[in-house]
Amino acid sequence: MKKKILFITKDAALKKLIENNQDPGGRLESLLGYNFLDEGQYEKSLANLPRGEIKGLAGHFWHWLEIPFMKITRLGIALEAYPLLKKQIKNADVIVCVNDGIGFGLCFWKKLGFVKAKLVVIMMGLPEKVKNFRRFPFVRGFISSLLAKAAVVLALSDCAGQSLKDNFRLRPELVKTFRLGTNIDYWRPLPGIEKQNFILSVGNDRNRDFQTLIKALPGNINLKIATKIPVDSRSEMVEILSNVSPGDGLKKLYTQALFAVIPSVRLKEESAGLSSDLQLMASGAAVIISRAQAIEEMFVDGEDCLFYEPENAADLREKIKTLLENKALRDKIAAGGRRKVLENFTCRKMAEQLEQIFDSI
Repeated sequence: MKKKILFITKDAALKKLIENNQDPGGRLESLLGYNFLDEGQYEKSLANLPRGEIKGLAGHFWHWLEIPFMKITRLGIALEAYPLLKKQIKNADVIVCVNDGIGFGLCFWKKLGFVKAKLVVIMMGLPEKVKNFRRFPFVRGFISSLLAKAAVVLALSDCAGQSLKDNFRLRPELVKTFRLGTNIDYWRPLPGIEKQNFILSVGNDRNRDFQTLIKALPGNINLKIATKIPVDSRSEMVEILSNVSPGDGLKKLYTQALFAVIPSVRLKEESAGLSSDLQLMASGAAVIISRAQAIEEMFVDGEDCLFYEPENAADLREKIKTLLENKALRDKIAAGGRRKVLENFTCRKMAEQLEQIFDSI
């Protein structure tokens, strides 16, 4: 009998994309390989948890319970998940929670005895966010009690996994490293498009450090930043692209750019910018990345990318100059990065990791 696998997400458009066999902009990457699972072994389904949907007294009750958790941890907890998706949840053998908040919410209901399915929860933000509440042992204890109800807790790197084990006293066998991947059928070099004289940077998350990049920019190269984040720059060499489509617009920029820089503030466990890194590499772009332990587990400096010291404009400027002046190195890194992604970090590879987990629980 096939295992019934339910994925829970907070993006209503994903279900329609799957039904229509579409993936504009590689959006299905966020489902961790869902569309590549072996349908001969698994009966898979997708449920959407509406964002911000609060209905009636019960909805407001759960919302007010979530507020103190969110203020202390800066993470969500989707307590409304079980009441809204009760029928799908009860029908599943395994539930994959695709972000921290959904995972916390389902573990809460599992703790209360309402959820019988085995839970696979991915913790993307928790390893880095623990610094916000490390001084509150009761919060750490509460989160520990929730995560203990999961069948598997996924971390995006070995160091993030170790952080979860250490900070929340989780059993070593409960935590597994899960490597994210990208849609290599969508993100690939575009034929017939020539390189242009600009550096590209992209991203909308709060950890992007565009100011250090702008400060590091040499005077002989243009910089294009595709972001919706307000960026303070009066330089004529810097162009802010706030309305680039997340699909074909970025795809063309990835191919046109001489190379890309994905700048981040200093982080330890979080893999900030990883999706952009993977998309750029798959598209054949050489990438400069801020050094972080989680990212260093995946890529080799000088082979797949160049690392610079985070928040260090002088070091970043030197790395930018190195790639500007050395086309052979640019080409080598671009080829090495694309090869690394094609071999290791694809949607199909994500599905293979999940299948191994499903078969073990």
